[in-house]
Amino acid sequence: MDSVAGDFVAPSSMGEAQARESYEAMTRVALVVGVSGVGKSYVIGRFAANVSFVHVQASYLLRQAKAELVARPVDREELRTGQVLDNQALLVEAFGKLRAVESRPIIFDAHNIVDTDDGYAEIPLEVFRTIDPYVVIAISDDPEGILARRNRDTGRARPDRTASQIAEYQSLVISLAERHARELGVPYHLVSSGDDEAFARGILVQPWMAP
Repeated sequence: MDSVAGDFVAPSSMGEAQARESYEAMTRVALVVGVSGVGKSYVIGRFAANVSFVHVQASYLLRQAKAELVARPVDREELRTGQVLDNQALLVEAFGKLRAVESRPIIFDAHNIVDTDDGYAEIPLEVFRTIDPYVVIAISDDPEGILARRNRDTGRARPDRTASQIAEYQSLVISLAERHARELGVPYHLVSSGDDEAFARGILVQPWMAP
């Protein structure tokens, strides 16, 4: 796999007692990843519309934070072709601010690998460790279906990829999601796009949600 090298530095840590109190008060977060065009935002949106979860898109948070920083609008394509790894500290900061004021559980719609013009940019584990999800879910679909969905979505710029290239990309995304979940010590679920029941089970069947 081609990769874009770089380092992510997490925010400074707090004292042990303060960290424990902060963790107990934190809003719970489910991390959902998948290749662009797999339909994860659609699956999340359908679920979040019927339960007391809030759907948060990493790209939206980052665009808003970066727009404030550079004092101009920022689009998705600029995020994909810009300094992907340098953006992660900004994303973590923006997410932390949202989490501090949001009491509902969050479904964090993100990418763990970004398909850039210079190769695949793997988002470091430390980014997701800082976000601290209770579960990692990867959404998958048939590569031909993803390609068709991308072709229909004319309002969004994406790199021109074949179905075989999308299949390779998706395989890397799924493998990394499983590895990140294992290293974070949280459950991992692979869910087919459109399988609302499997998605709900992955989100809801958690010890802290038990009666």
